[in-house]
Amino acid sequence: MKLVSYLNNGADQLAFLVDGFLYDCDFVHPELAGNMNMFLQFWDDMFPIAQTVNNAIIDGRISKEKGIDLNEVKLLAPVPFPASCKSCVNSISTTWRNSNVSISI
Repeated sequence: MKLVSYLNNGADQLAFLVDGFLYDCDFVHPELAGNMNMFLQFWDDMFPIAQTVNNAIIDGRISKEKGIDLNEVKLLAPVPFPASCKSCVNSISTTWRNSNVSISI
């Protein structure tokens, strides 16, 4: 199973990548998250559904008409807005601020 994030109307969109086509997760199954952060946050609930949907796409039970050509979109990082990086920067900034070290991030 390959999951990608791409730019869709100004927002990050999570999609399955199968044979050069993207299938929006929340379009092909209403219980799936539309972005990677939400998908990861609810991993235990999302992953089994995602496996079933991915197999349906591969088996042709979900048609290519529901897909978007990979070449027509702008791909993003797999996790476009990782919470851990933001937390790391905040932690470092707080540490520097508390130690009276002059540095800008």
